Amino acid sequence: SYTDDELDGEGLERDTEVLTDERLLAEAEEIARYAIDHGCDVAGVLGGVWNEVLEDGGEIHGRWFKLDQSIGGDLEGTHSPDEGPDADGGIVDGTWTSTDGLAGTLEADYYHFGDDDGYYLGGYDETTGDAAGMLGGLWYRVDDEGGVFFGVWGHCPDGTDDIDPQSYE
Repeated sequence: SYTDDELDGEGLERDTEVLTDERLLAEAEEIARYAIDHGCDVAGVLGGVWNEVLEDGGEIHGRWFKLDQSIGGDLEGTHSPDEGPDADGGIVDGTWTSTDGLAGTLEADYYHFGDDDGYYLGGYDETTGDAAGMLGGLWYRVDDEGGVFFGVWGHCPDGTDDIDPQSYE
């Protein structure tokens, strides 16, 4: 969702060894399979940047796209790490707005594969309606200040109760 020039404008340099097309596509396929296995319809992709500008966490800024590649809308929020010696991730809280005038909230858990990358999985709800869905994908650190994230989103007609971030690896 962001070009290399836009990433540079955000102060981020892309690590092409980590962000290979093959790895991104493989992860998108895995998240899509997870969504379908949990009663959701894959509806598009999302991506953006995250930073660590807050004392205990940071911000996220992104965009989501529909399957026809049209812009679906924007998302923003904060991320904060879990506390404690065994913590291996944290929580993302945010909001989304669509190009169709809809809006809602999102929440996801994120986990580390190592020091510089991991995955996230969560859900979204429409503020004034009953639309609900899931979102999930990979995140990567690209410098000391933050990184990028990429993922898949889908509608879940029966809700998101079956979406358990700890069940995805």
